[in-house]
This record gives sequence, structure tokens and C-alpha cells, in this order.
Amino acid sequence: MRDPGEPQKAAGDGWASRLSGRLGRLIAGTVATLLAILVALATLETFAWVLAERSWPQLAEIQGLLLVWLTFLTAAWGVESGLHLGMELLVRRLPPRARRLSDLLAVLLTAVFGALCAWHGARLAASVVNTLPATGWSAAWQYAPAAIGGALITLFGLLRLPAAAGPPGSGDAR
Repeated sequence: MRDPGEPQKAAGDGWASRLSGRLGRLIAGTVATLLAILVALATLETFAWVLAERSWPQLAEIQGLLLVWLTFLTAAWGVESGLHLGMELLVRRLPPRARRLSDLLAVLLTAVFGALCAWHGARLAASVVNTLPATGWSAAWQYAPAAIGGALITLFGLLRLPAAAGPPGSGDAR
């Protein structure tokens, strides 16, 4: 079993671990870029209000969209990195076999949660016909992050299944 403070990774050095790592780095870079854009837009909006007493509703709407995207992409990155909430105090006290079962259950529930987010997010994004009031963009952009983030959460959960389901010592899913 891993140390409770050690991040969770996909099993071994195989294709699943490499895929997980590459996607994780891509998501981390995307999150960093989106966060920098969000900060720049918030700064621009603040200076526009303070200096010119002018507000651009488009900036607020775009910032809201960025926040939703950041939330779901960061959640997926957290699953890939193993930086999610856990019940370590309880799990550490379990016998090895029960810990293994707990790991498997956590991975399965994470994948199911991601799949539900992906399914319902995609359905919602596909069903909207209206546009956002300030930018005129499709309102689907508000719901697409749930679909994409959910799909990534599911993928990262499934990539951890071999480690969680394998015999003790085959890798740790947590």
C-alpha cells in the first residue's frame, strides 16, 4: 500500500500509465492557460471599471464560462493526479484485502460519477438552442465542460482499474 500522502497513478509503466500522464500534462497546461486568461480578463474588467467606470458584460460572461471549464478540467486532472478526497484515516486501518476492495470501489465509483457527468452534460449541451445574452455564443458552451470533464474522469478511473483490481503488490490504484 502507498503512503497516504503519495499521489495516485495508473498502474505500472505500461501504455495506461503513459496515456494517463500525457493527458494529465495536457490538462494541467490547459488549466494553467485558462487560469491566466481568467486572471487577465478579471484584471482588465477591474481596470476598465475603476479608470473608465465602464463595464463589459461580455467579459463577465466569458469569465463565468472559463470558471466552469476550469472546474471540470481541474476535477479530471485531480483524478489523474490522485489529488482527490479520500478516507485515508479509515482506509489505513483496514486489513490489506479490505483496503484493496476499498480502492476498487473508489475507482469504480469515480468512473461511474464521471460517466454520469459526461452523459448528462452531453445531453444538456445537445439540447440547448438558446444563446448567451452578452456574447451571443451558444449556451451549449456552459454545459460542454461537464461532458468533457466527465469523460476524462471516467477515462482516468478506467485506467486505474487494473491496479485496483489486481493482486496486492501489482500497483496501487490510490
